[in-house]
Amino acid sequence: MNAAATQRLYVPELRPNPAPLWAVYALMLCVFFAIAGFGGVYSYIWAPTTIALIFFVLVLAWQKTVHHANWTWHPIYLPMLAYAGLILWQWASRHTAYPGNTLTGLVQLAACGAAFFLALNSLTQPRAMRHLCLGLWIFTGLLSLEALLQLSTARGYIYWFHNATYASPMGPYVYHNHYAGCLDLLFPLAIAGSLGWRPRQRGWEIWTLRALIPLIAFASLVACNSRGGVLIFAFEALLFLLLVGRELRKYRHFVLSSLVLLVLIGGIANFSPLYHHLELLGNRRTSYSDRLRVTEDCLHIFAQHFWSGTGFNTFAVVYPAYQSKDNGQLWLFAHNDYAQMLAETGFAGLVCVAAFLLFWILAGWRIFRMPAKSPQRPFQLAAWIAGSGFLAYSIGDFQFHAPANALLFFLIAGMVFAQVSAPKNMHLAGQP
Repeated sequence: MNAAATQRLYVPELRPNPAPLWAVYALMLCVFFAIAGFGGVYSYIWAPTTIALIFFVLVLAWQKTVHHANWTWHPIYLPMLAYAGLILWQWASRHTAYPGNTLTGLVQLAACGAAFFLALNSLTQPRAMRHLCLGLWIFTGLLSLEALLQLSTARGYIYWFHNATYASPMGPYVYHNHYAGCLDLLFPLAIAGSLGWRPRQRGWEIWTLRALIPLIAFASLVACNSRGGVLIFAFEALLFLLLVGRELRKYRHFVLSSLVLLVLIGGIANFSPLYHHLELLGNRRTSYSDRLRVTEDCLHIFAQHFWSGTGFNTFAVVYPAYQSKDNGQLWLFAHNDYAQMLAETGFAGLVCVAAFLLFWILAGWRIFRMPAKSPQRPFQLAAWIAGSGFLAYSIGDFQFHAPANALLFFLIAGMVFAQVSAPKNMHLAGQP
């Protein structure tokens, strides 16, 4: 056998994913742009965001093809594609009360799908997740500081120039509950980012700096006067204690620093408006009872349009004909995303969403059973807690109809379902 035949050759293998960090940063840029751009509610924000996300998906697809990298596959694609296919059929067949609104919703849904695809195919190594959570940690601090400064000086204006005095603005959002929903998504990941940061020096000042940004975010959450946001924060904290309570000993310095800062914030913050707002939950004359009535009306719409609903994103057009009580308010959304989903997409949509929620629960169980020393476990567990809080929040509000919040959720969902593995090197031909 000659030397050429016995020479060891390097042969590239099909790798799961080289975890391109450019895709992680591109995804963060798009989501941060949508959040900072008034929550993405205006077409001049969500339209370029959608175009950019689809462009980055195409670039990633080209890169994976050139480098012979495998696509990340997960069964969660099936209910998501089925739901998108249902909405596409509604629009194409004109099986919708308002085709224009359905098309708009379909385009925004495409942006969410692109964000999910980018996250699922780029967050395949702990290093990529650490970069993402660190970016979310920094963004959470900047967002919270801007919101607090704006609240105290802007008097109903967003960024001191955009008039939102007709609503209840907080941060870049016109609606304060959407800001609270955004923070409830960011908060667990900001904590994961602060704990995943590995500075060269260690000490109380470092742990205090780590805890400072999550505590500033909590202060802005209290200041926005959102009872739903605070209740979901408490729900996420309960999930955190149930799932990782035994592991808190490793982060005792972080916990103690957080408690000290929390006491300081409690000493200077005014909790009385929020406390009064929470007391109103027991008042039947508040919007709480109105939202329950709208949910009942959505169930009547579902019964009338059982199989495929009235058309995605058509609630505002259809609801006046089914409104059981006119309280003088204009209901553009049902303030219950699940009830609105039933009204707009019927039983077919219910099957898709139920399948997604089932996969979500199974993913949480898989993450919980990971070894405690798995480098990706803290990040994926924080993502699952954040997403679970958001899913719970959507029972009492229209969080998925805030485009930026929906994008952020599907980015986080990509983290939850990502298949993380250590990078593989080139292997030798003939070796196992």
